[in-house]
Amino acid sequence: MKRWIFDSELVGGASVLLMPLMLFVACWIAMDTTRSSLVESAVMTEPGEVLDIVYSPPAHGSDIGVGPSINMSGHGGVGVAVVPVSIDIPEEHGILFACTHGKFYIKCDGDLGRMTLWQSLKENTPVTIYYSEVYREKYRQKFLRPSTRTLKSRTLKKYSFKTAVPK
Repeated sequence: MKRWIFDSELVGGASVLLMPLMLFVACWIAMDTTRSSLVESAVMTEPGEVLDIVYSPPAHGSDIGVGPSINMSGHGGVGVAVVPVSIDIPEEHGILFACTHGKFYIKCDGDLGRMTLWQSLKENTPVTIYYSEVYREKYRQKFLRPSTRTLKSRTLKKYSFKTAVPK
């Protein structure tokens, strides 16, 4: 009968198999881990101006495209393929603002509050812009110990537009 090195009579059985696994688990628990999350600041205000009220009408079109084709059956040969092409571009409503952070554009489609804002604002209207800052915060903590959590870095990712009120 063939005897393996992990046979209990030769080396001590299961303890030899569990030792590397236990060492791996102990190292994994002791290591530091880095976690990150997105955090939004409190709502802030800033003076601004409406630069443009944007409307892009819907566009639809279809045509026939012609291009080369290759015979993939193994017999070789090059031919011509005729392919129908259809384009459907939905309409778009938006507002272009200027503020101390620069210029920014918001889409209004699909949001009733923004569509109401789009309908009520006019170009060159001074407004108060309500927004918040979104940060990515990275934390370092010991594995499975939330109390050891320390802030590693905090990076501004974007500004989250809330609303604009005419002055």
